[in-house]
Amino acid sequence: MRPTHLLPSSRPTVSAALAMALTAATALALSACDKSPSSSPGQKVDAGIQRVEQKVGEVKAEASREVGEVKRAASAALQEARQNASDATVKVSSAINDAAITASVKAKLATEAGLDASQISVETAHGRVSLQGSAANLSAIARAADIAATVDGVTAVDNRLLIKG
Repeated sequence: MRPTHLLPSSRPTVSAALAMALTAATALALSACDKSPSSSPGQKVDAGIQRVEQKVGEVKAEASREVGEVKRAASAALQEARQNASDATVKVSSAINDAAITASVKAKLATEAGLDASQISVETAHGRVSLQGSAANLSAIARAADIAATVDGVTAVDNRLLIKG
């Protein structure tokens, strides 16, 4: 007869019991994770596709909103750039006009007998001509102002000429 300590035991060993407990716990955990135990694999795939399509729709909507914001910002920046360009054009045009007025006044004063154009300074800002310097008499001072007023584009004449002393 064999010694009893060498005979296989009818009781499960600790490792077998542990393995059975782990298997049961895993099965229980897996069954708890399955929200719809009656869903077939095809239904699960369809549900996954539906969730992906929903997310794609949300992303498209967000992208569309952001594109709209970018378009509005770009439109505002373009409008501002157009306004700045227009303002700059007006300023440059005004400066060119003022320079042309100054040159015309100086040319007319230089051809006028009785005026010494080298003694008269002419400056123009926004069509307003300023005459400074000296002239021989009151008549020459008045004549210089009259000449300046006849130039195209002149809106006013500031006559600051003095009689030569």
